[in-house]
Amino acid sequence: MFTLVTGGTGFIGSHLVEALLARGDRVRCLVRSRKALRWLEGLDVELAEGSIEDPAACRAAVEGVDVVHHVAGLIASDEAGFMRANAEGTRNVLEACVEKAPGVRRVVVVTSQAAAGPSVDGVPVTEDRPPQPVSAYGRSKAEAERIAATYRDRLPVTIVRPPVVFGARDTAVLPYIKLIDWWMQLFVGRGKSLSIVYIRDLVEGLLVASGHPQAVGGTYFVCNDRPYTWEELGDAAKRALGHGAFNVRIPDIVVRAAASVAEDVSRLLGKHSLFNRDKAGEVCQPSWVCDPGLAARDLGFRCGTPLVDGFHETIAWYRKAGWLS
Repeated sequence: MFTLVTGGTGFIGSHLVEALLARGDRVRCLVRSRKALRWLEGLDVELAEGSIEDPAACRAAVEGVDVVHHVAGLIASDEAGFMRANAEGTRNVLEACVEKAPGVRRVVVVTSQAAAGPSVDGVPVTEDRPPQPVSAYGRSKAEAERIAATYRDRLPVTIVRPPVVFGARDTAVLPYIKLIDWWMQLFVGRGKSLSIVYIRDLVEGLLVASGHPQAVGGTYFVCNDRPYTWEELGDAAKRALGHGAFNVRIPDIVVRAAASVAEDVSRLLGKHSLFNRDKAGEVCQPSWVCDPGLAARDLGFRCGTPLVDGFHETIAWYRKAGWLS
């Protein structure tokens, strides 16, 4: 197979590229800059320079490919920037496939649980619930899904919604692990739960979604079979680290206030902060849990990595890379 990966230089995309190469695919990556090839160094990958925000670059990148994994997107921006990259960028990739790769076998659009929104009542969200995003990022991903749905009569599109993803190379979960390594286990509010997926399981799910005939036209959550409380996540991390930690609980109102300050300071500096009012709004939700049952029923896919094993492998990588003492 000849596969295009957008976002191949990132955390999820680079693991996907390695898996594709391991199974013998020819791989092309659409990259914004050759300076950002840290995780692709030494890999036999074709490079197409350009951005998903550039329709011409997208048309050049998709030409001749059999499968497209659209993973690229922004995680820090204002609402206009999110929409331009995450929503219109998705449109650019899909339109390019219509024009230059009309025989493409599958287009996998990777969005986010943020597109679906939180589970306020604690019941895992299913794919048939209308999207209820609570952040600019989530709204841009929901719009990407809406756009992708308009191409289903022209392209074999599959949407995959990952929740929190962790594993080697990830920088989003790293601060949480570092705090526990510094003997401080942080909790926001009480009784919160979330769905999570280890990077190897997510990549496996993407590969299944790209090849299973039942996946065409579908939207799937890919995550562990059950959600976890923050206490359970902390316990798994402590087991992997080999020591305990003191519990520190922060009220939701304090998180929201700190996020407001961080966002205002970043705006004054002309930057976009990952910790902002939107992010606080996401963190302070009662639960972020989703139901992976549809992927099991349609595609026969279930995540297989136990949580503690995933943390062991992730922390071992962090230490080897010098990201953790």
